[in-house]
Amino acid sequence: MMASVTNAVLLQASLEKIGIEARVQTTLVMQDATEPYIRRRAMCHLEKGRVVIFGGIGAAMGNPLLTTDSAAALRASEVNADVLL
Repeated sequence: MMASVTNAVLLQASLEKIGIEARVQTTLVMQDATEPYIRRRAMCHLEKGRVVIFGGIGAAMGNPLLTTDSAAALRASEVNADVLL
């Protein structure tokens, strides 16, 4: 899970370096680097044109049998994401 969050934070930094606003949401508590996953907050970011990156959201979301990729796909479906990478 931590590697997934680390990758998400690095992706955020890369996007922001080229001028694209991005936010990382996770279920792991990392107040200085990420936001907690809250569907309404994710939707608000998307409405403002930001990229939302879900990292480390597998077992902690109450989905213990899902990989982080599967959980990310589930979250992307919940927020009607245009793209899932």
